[in-house]
Amino acid sequence: MNSQVAVPFSVPSTPAFSSPPNPEKHTPSEPFDLLQLARTWGLAPVLRARPVHIDQSQLTCVARGERLALWAVSGEEGATQRRLDHWHAIACQESASPVVLVARDLDARSITVAASRLGAPGFCCRSFPDHDQQEIERLESLGQHASSPELLLFELEDLLSRRALGRAFVKDFRAAWETLAGAWTGVPVAAREDRRELAFTTLIRLLFLAFIQNRGWLDGDSGFIEARIAETAERGVSVYRDFLKALFFEVLNTPRAERTAEAKALGAIPYLNGGLFCPHEVERRYPDRDLPNEVFVELFESLLGPYVFRSSELELEGEGEHATEARHVIDPRMLGHVFEALMADDDRSRSGSFYTPRRVVRRIVSEALVELLHAELDGTLRLDAPESGGRGLENGQLRRALKSLIEDNDASAFSREECERIDAFLHDVRILDPAAGSGAFVIGAFEVLVSVREALSRRAGLEHHADGLRRHVATHNVYGVDLLPAAMRLCELRLWLALSVELTVEDVDSIPPLPNLDLRLRQGDSLLEARQLDAMVGVQGPDLSHDPIMMALKERYLNAVGYEKATLARCITDKENEHFGEIMTQACDALRSQLNGFDRLERAPLLFGQPRGLSVEEERARRQVGHRLAELEQASAAVSSTGMPCFSYPLHFGEVFRHGGFDLVVGNPPWVRSHHQKETSKDRLRARYQVCHRSAWGIGSRLGGGIKAAQVDLAAVFVERALQLARPGGMVALLLPSKLMSSLSSGGLRRFVDEHANVRLIIDWSRAKETLFSATTYPSFLLLERQSIVEPEPAPAPKVRIEVVQPEGQHHCFQVMPRDLGLFKGDPSSPWLLSPPAERLELDRILATGPGLGTRFDLRRGIVTGCNQAFIPESVVPLADSSNSLLRFADGREAEVESCVLRALLRGSDIAPYRAVTSQQLLFTHAEDGSALPALPPRLAEALGARHAELAKRADLRSTMPIWSLFRVHSDLFAPKVVWRDISQQLEAAFIPANEALLPLNTAYYTAVKDADEGYLLAALLNSGPARRLAAAIAEHARGDYRRYFSWVVGLLPWPFDQLSVLQSQRLVQASRRLHGHGRRSGRTSAEDLALIDELVGLAYRLEEKR
Repeated sequence: MNSQVAVPFSVPSTPAFSSPPNPEKHTPSEPFDLLQLARTWGLAPVLRARPVHIDQSQLTCVARGERLALWAVSGEEGATQRRLDHWHAIACQESASPVVLVARDLDARSITVAASRLGAPGFCCRSFPDHDQQEIERLESLGQHASSPELLLFELEDLLSRRALGRAFVKDFRAAWETLAGAWTGVPVAAREDRRELAFTTLIRLLFLAFIQNRGWLDGDSGFIEARIAETAERGVSVYRDFLKALFFEVLNTPRAERTAEAKALGAIPYLNGGLFCPHEVERRYPDRDLPNEVFVELFESLLGPYVFRSSELELEGEGEHATEARHVIDPRMLGHVFEALMADDDRSRSGSFYTPRRVVRRIVSEALVELLHAELDGTLRLDAPESGGRGLENGQLRRALKSLIEDNDASAFSREECERIDAFLHDVRILDPAAGSGAFVIGAFEVLVSVREALSRRAGLEHHADGLRRHVATHNVYGVDLLPAAMRLCELRLWLALSVELTVEDVDSIPPLPNLDLRLRQGDSLLEARQLDAMVGVQGPDLSHDPIMMALKERYLNAVGYEKATLARCITDKENEHFGEIMTQACDALRSQLNGFDRLERAPLLFGQPRGLSVEEERARRQVGHRLAELEQASAAVSSTGMPCFSYPLHFGEVFRHGGFDLVVGNPPWVRSHHQKETSKDRLRARYQVCHRSAWGIGSRLGGGIKAAQVDLAAVFVERALQLARPGGMVALLLPSKLMSSLSSGGLRRFVDEHANVRLIIDWSRAKETLFSATTYPSFLLLERQSIVEPEPAPAPKVRIEVVQPEGQHHCFQVMPRDLGLFKGDPSSPWLLSPPAERLELDRILATGPGLGTRFDLRRGIVTGCNQAFIPESVVPLADSSNSLLRFADGREAEVESCVLRALLRGSDIAPYRAVTSQQLLFTHAEDGSALPALPPRLAEALGARHAELAKRADLRSTMPIWSLFRVHSDLFAPKVVWRDISQQLEAAFIPANEALLPLNTAYYTAVKDADEGYLLAALLNSGPARRLAAAIAEHARGDYRRYFSWVVGLLPWPFDQLSVLQSQRLVQASRRLHGHGRRSGRTSAEDLALIDELVGLAYRLEEKR
């Protein structure tokens, strides 16, 4: 291959780009501007750079920063793997820092970008068409949200390694899954889920083999699977039954010495153990299952053939075609994308599961480990660096040193003894993801721990065998639980791959069996565990976490193989059943004791000897205890006959709870709103979790018009559960919906956090332009420290570190005292204000002005129809010589109705500052006092009668209501009122006089006012700068840079005009009237009126700045 490689660049004096391009070569209309790329990445251009000549290519340093350099490659040579290796090594040596290489291949019309890996040797790279403006913009956009060169490199690795293949690979995997699921013989067609599980298990095994065969582990043949499948098919026998089943169960799951002659004939293949190749329960149910041979031909053509399965994107050798082949390399981390995409959209919305990008995982795990180590080591270590002067780590020095260790693997700030101490702590650390999904955080924690302990080993001269270290971290440090079995399969696969792809072996015989991860990665329900345990809430059971026999059995099982593994598994299961039975027995005894107490109380004699009896409440409590006892007795009998039916943290992770819990609970739990949860689950959650009790913030609920706000997001429940699972002093690091920080329904969560944890760090990504997930979400990161149970002299809580990512990409970082986090000091359930101290000072001044608007006005949401297509026509045509109108609806229907039932309708989108205009109308089926009409005019009755079935399905309709009822209809709808938009970029309001009968729909809020002057004043207040700033600080985020201005948000704004003189109030009224267009302008411009309103409102709020 002899391609001219050049990169258009806007610095003519740079020699590498001074030659005119070959006119016969392709030149894009919009060249890739490296200077622009450097600017967006925050790198300074290097003028008059001296190029480095390598064969027929030359490398030029285009721009550089403190810890990153950007290099361009030009010349006549294509970007093959071997050349990229050479170029990357030279550039790193010249720069003494990580580098990014950019080369443009004019023949292939492509751009190749290679970036150094952070904390690991080598680089990742990808090629894309030079006319793909979207990819170029993605590269440029990385600098907008990367606060450091390290984050930029992480994001580059994420972009280069996975996004290129994401959609194509997932599509092919999904198609292969469906093909296999539909092709089974020996499995009933009606058993759809079993067929899908069998297909998924088969595909997962084949993917694993595709990775390890490229390492030569399958008889030294990188094409082993394809060759043996073709050979088996040519013999006319079943590929699945006669080859794959033998490979899976008789070879990979059987020690070499115990294999049959037929199994040995398949070649030199290691015994892998680990559970991946054990027959699953669903496979044992269908022993005669089989797949047609044609399926495997299609499988290789669509999935296994087009992709290269490697431990990294560039394990390729050679020239030419390999540069293109690298674009189809599948990295093990890609499997997380598979899990996310394989979930249908409706399943994803119900489960709230989203794959977390690797750079986000790395950031969260790193921040959590820094805080965990800081809490463990603060005040006890001494810097080894010269600037420390031999003193203890103070004033943030320890945190900075730990960040360098965790994020950059730089242990130079610590002495050898200190490294040994940190390493000893990390050797025993326990990290859990309670909603693990496909293992993004399990793998992330694994990778961080391995890299940090390797850095400590290098600094301290510790003897750590690389393979042994990785195996220890996988089997003793990381834990995962998830409700979905398929997710746990992928999690296990990824962790096995993480162990296998880095394993250093000389031959097949030296490959150790994979560890058994099923004791560390469990399928189960982290929130509800066993249904039987619900009856034990509040009942103290036995502490079984210190059982030494169980601990020894589990430790031995981790690396057991063959017969020993099966025997240990049975022993562990028997022990678990025994322990569970003890728990059930003691719980039943405790409940019987409670019943006996009620009986004694009932029979207790009063003064004259008659039995006391029980109060209504006591009788109700006795019945509840009786129901719980009956449920437990029934469950106990079932356990005796069938064994333990479920997952339980204290039983299955007893080795952790003997030390009080996990050191770190980390993850991205499901975000599921209450109305998407099953009613039975909601009842059980309410019985178990405090965040579900008094969930609404009381003050906000009252100020918002008595809103119940009882819909607790499932993520909030996970916060409480995570704190339960963490040990005292342990950390909880969760990616959560940003609304939990401020929403009305999350008051119970904030109260619980205040009582049980110290908030260490909050990162708010909700305003960032870049979305972290493939769905529209507004994420925040919350890092908590579980408070110690016994603190004779509690230490003062540390300051809360807050980082807010702005739409432009800037990161606003500041610290606040814990007592200053909430909107109202002394009210732990109030919304958290993520505002810098200067802004917070202004907001506090506003709030101190007086009580909120909710104490003065009735704030309401607009009318709800429940069926807009029945009540809101698209067009209205008055009929001549008639009191009727012809209506046309969105679904194509037409109806003639009486014009007297039509009212002007106001949507939120019809509202702008000081203006409310609409062209739509509503079929209003109520009287002006708000009551539903007892009977409808005949034509309207006919039109709505045709939609009876639709109207009857409305969720808000009650049996006592007429079928034509609207909802949230109040008598003040026709009064003079102020309206504001539900969703907007800023608070926007307008006053509507009584003679303009505009009826707000539920996308708008309103409040009635006593007269026009009060209406003009309130509209001026809501449109003013000070009020908008306070409302925006607490409003929930919506798509884009929009916010949701609920009634409780506006209800918090104080009415400040009692502070103004009569003259000042009149000036405000007149300015507002003019801006509404209801008064003469008197020579004043709108800008002057707006400035006057801001100034007078600021004065009323006692702000020093006049705006």
